[in-house]
Order: sequence, then C-alpha cells, then structure tokens
Amino acid sequence: MNVQQAAVCVALVCVIAFAECRFAPPRRQAIAAGDFTAAAHYLDSLIRTLMKEHRIPGIAVAVVHGGRVLFSRCYGSAHAEKNIPLTDETAFMAGSLTKSFTALAVTRLIGQGKVAAGADIRTYIPEFSIRSYGAPAKPITVRHLLTHTSGLMIDYYPRFTGEKQYGDRELLSLLKNEYLCSPPGTAVKYSNIGYKLLGMMVERVTGEPFERHMMRVVLAPVGMKGSYYGSAGGKGNEAAGHDGDRGNKVMPLLDIGDSASSGLFTTLKDLAAFLRFLSVERKRTGLPISGPEAVASVLRNADRSIDTFYDNTNVYSTGWYLDFYRFRGTGNVMSNSGNVNGFSSELAYMPEAKLGMAVLSNSSVGWKADIEITARGLRAFLDAAHGPMTGGEDGDEKKEPARVPPPADLTGRYAAFGIMVDVFSKKDSLYARFKGPAAQLVPQGKGVYAGKVCILFVCFDVSRFTEFDAVRFRFYANRAGKAFLSMEASYGESFFSFPLHRVNKPSAPEAFRRYYGIWELPEDTGYPGVLKLYLPSNRFRVFEKEGWPIMETETWMGKGLLVLEPLSDGLARIAGSGEIISFTDNELRFIGLRFRRKK
Repeated sequence: MNVQQAAVCVALVCVIAFAECRFAPPRRQAIAAGDFTAAAHYLDSLIRTLMKEHRIPGIAVAVVHGGRVLFSRCYGSAHAEKNIPLTDETAFMAGSLTKSFTALAVTRLIGQGKVAAGADIRTYIPEFSIRSYGAPAKPITVRHLLTHTSGLMIDYYPRFTGEKQYGDRELLSLLKNEYLCSPPGTAVKYSNIGYKLLGMMVERVTGEPFERHMMRVVLAPVGMKGSYYGSAGGKGNEAAGHDGDRGNKVMPLLDIGDSASSGLFTTLKDLAAFLRFLSVERKRTGLPISGPEAVASVLRNADRSIDTFYDNTNVYSTGWYLDFYRFRGTGNVMSNSGNVNGFSSELAYMPEAKLGMAVLSNSSVGWKADIEITARGLRAFLDAAHGPMTGGEDGDEKKEPARVPPPADLTGRYAAFGIMVDVFSKKDSLYARFKGPAAQLVPQGKGVYAGKVCILFVCFDVSRFTEFDAVRFRFYANRAGKAFLSMEASYGESFFSFPLHRVNKPSAPEAFRRYYGIWELPEDTGYPGVLKLYLPSNRFRVFEKEGWPIMETETWMGKGLLVLEPLSDGLARIAGSGEIISFTDNELRFIGLRFRRKK
C-alpha cells in the first residue's frame, strides 16, 4: 500500500476527530551553510525522539548530497524478539518503493525504442481488458500506467485471500469482469494493478523473467547489489516486520506475488547507492541512461494538467510523486514510499539541490516517523548545503493557482473512501464536522481556512490537538467545476493533503434498497494480514441514512462511512473513491471479493 496516501488519510482525519497531543520534536536551531555536523546532530536527535514515541523496533536513515553520503545510521533492532542489531545491509521489504525501480526499467525500454509510452497497453498484453461504465473508455496507455492515471482500481483483492497465487493469465481473465474507476487520463488514482501490468509487459518485451531482468539491467548497474525480489527467496539478512498496533508482534514474511509493484527487498546501503546514481552524470554499464537523465524523464513525463485526485493532491510521474514534500526557495521534490507487512519506507530526492534521503523502518506504524524524519531532516540538510532559506516561493506558490468556489458554494457533503465531512453554515460562519464537535472554519484567503475548536469559552486552533505544526482546509474546483475539500497538515513547510470530493445526495432507486443489510466474506475466504492493509474489515453494512445510501465498514481510522452513488439497479460507485460495486440478491462484489448476505 502507498504509505503517503494512508498516512495523510489517517492523520488528517484524526485532526477533525481530535487526536491526542504529543511531545514536540527537538527544536532545530538555524544551521549555517556547510555545517553538516549540526544537521546530522539534529537528524540524529529527531530519529531517536520519533523512534521512542512510536515504539519502532528499528530505523535506518541515509542522506546523500552531490553523490556523497553525508549521513548513514541504523538504530534499534532488526527483530524485536531476538534483539538482532540493525545494519546498513539488513534487508527490508520496500513495498511500493519498488515502483520507482520498475518505472526506471520501463523508461530504459522506451529509450531503446522497444516500448512506446503512448501505446495502448494491449499492444504488449493483447488479452487485457476491463469494463467502463457509460461511454466506452479510450485505451489505457503505458504512460497512463506509469503515472497512475489509468483509472484502474488500487488492486485486485482476491489474490491476497489465501495461499493461491494468481498467474498472469488468470488475473487478466478476472480483470475483464471489473470496472474502471475513472476514464484513462482524467484523474490520478493509485493502482498496484497498473504496475503489475507494466511488469507483465517487461517480461513479454524482453523475453526474460521480470526479477532477473531487474537484477541485471537496473539493480546491479546502479550498485544495489544487496537488493532482490521476495519471490527469489531470502538471503537470511532480512529484518522482521512488526505490527505496531499490536505490541510490535512479529509478522511473518509474505510473498505477495507482485514483484513489479511491491516485491523488492532492499537495504539502506543500496538506497544510498541509488541516491548517488540519481545525482551523478556517469552512465552505468547495462543501463544506457544516467541518473540525471532518469530524473529529467520523471519531470518531463509529469502530466500537470491533471486536476482531479483520489489519493492525494500531488502529480505522480514515472514511479515518483512530485512535491509531496515542499520546501521554501527550492525546486522540485521527488518522493516515493511503501508500507507492507510490518515495514515502512520513504525515499525523497531534490534534483536541483542534488540532495536525497532514504528511511527504512520495520514497523507497520513506521510511516508516522518516516514522513516527519524526511520533512524535517531534509530541511536541516538543505540549510547546511545552501544556507537557511527564509524567502522565496513555498510549495503552494509554485503550483498553478487553484480555482476557488465562492463561499456560498462551499457547503455540502465531501467524501472519500471511509470518510465523510459535512460542511455547513451557521451564523455567517462555516463549520466542518467529521466526528465529535464541529470545527469552525476561519478564512485565510484563496480558499484556505484554519480550523478552530471552542471548548466552553476558550477557542483553540485544531493543530493544537495534533502532532502537526499547522492544519488547514482548502476548497477548490477543477476545470470541470467539480468541488473538492483538501484537508492539509504540515511538518515545517511541507503540507500533506488528502482530497475529498463534494457529492450530491443521490437518488436511490426503490429496487436498490433491497440490497440494504449486512454482507460478509464467506468463512472459507482467507483474510490474511496483507489484505487487512487495504481492507481492515471483512464485512459491510449497507443502509440508508437521511436519504443517503451508505456502506459502513472498518477503515484505518476506525468505523468509516462510504457514500454510495447508485448507477443502476445492481451497480453503485463509491463517492470520492471511484470503485464500482455490483450487487445481486445474494452477492456483493467489491474489487473481486465476493461478500454474502448475512442471514
């Protein structure tokens, strides 16, 4: 699963639900240009503080600048029960960080003329097809898959339900029965299935197993000699993943059968080598593209015209998010992350500054520390590299100005997967309610509002109840006029956002109401921990509340409500998420999973 999506989603909902306070991170004094010792001291203190706060067994962090490793340290244990020391050669599951390397392999094939970025993926995988609701969708291209603009769902859940591994042919056959979430090229929606298809394409074009091809033409040339794919078998140096929500219980290593999307095992030493590769002009044997050329390709292929988002409000291009992290006075920031099976990872690179950071942790809640370490730690090393930056554009000013709806048009219900926020007006003020008391929205200009909560006669900014430096609510509209609410929170200058789509109350056909009730996965359907990363509950409750068709389930934030938009007698779309659910009298189908009505 993509950790940035999950992190922002969980943390920002906690803003509205009023998360408990925490101790502040170590304060960073001004760092002079060239003082990398001070930057390293600050980063070391930050890591130790966050590691203790989130009870993370082990964290490994590296900082690379201009091809030089400035910081490389490992903290804690590779295995909480065995107390095995963590080293820079300990292997971690990289999760979705894998996609950056898959994208590099595809970029190489495009450069060699063996793959066309604008080609229909069926050019390489003729048997692939998927349904689209309404008008026929235009073809899904290789570029759409690379940039998460294909409209495909996040994954195909049945492949996580048991010991059975779905082969490519079987998976392609099953996908024919599913629906696109959005027309290709119109929205950014994260999709593991998209990168699974890219892996199939690599095998067919090269005639070589994906894992072997990646080891030969990507990992070895960039110096990642200790990295490998889970399906290739372990080397005995793996860290254990830990369930941070269950007392750091050790989680068994799983082969989730998706090398191209999330199957990489890697080490801190290897990620530091990869960051060096990105900043050095020299081409490597077997890889006819230099690091800076690969970076230029990522920036060049970004489709900044996309203005509809489902997971966060950042463009995704060729294996990397752009400007998920934002720093005043700097250029682009590329980043990617992973969260799977008790492991979390984060990788960020600033091309203009030639500065990058890698973070690996062996906890399911490690993402909480990974993101803050990256946001605050990179700022410290950026100051050491170029001097403190107090002026210049921030991340918002670099983006295209948002289309701001008039205040009178902001009220209504906003939804994403598992989240509903109601915005309403009272005595000429706007309020937002998720759970608990509503937050008053105080206008800051350009569609941005601060949140204020009043307890008795004392009012507080909502950020006081969270771990973030600032919290805000941003209203905007895309070119088609659709309204969104972006919930945003920051560590330092880096604002992380999660978009909710405004939805109109749907009109549920009378026949649709027969699907109201409780639906559960059959007992013979496996429900392992890896599936719980995506779908924390094996049951849904479908009902109507105040005229709204609702589906209730457990999410990362606890009990969540999904707004259903009926499309026909037996089909409904999840508002703000895009997935289409199909119903019969006895079966509910959701991304391949078959739920049965509870008697």
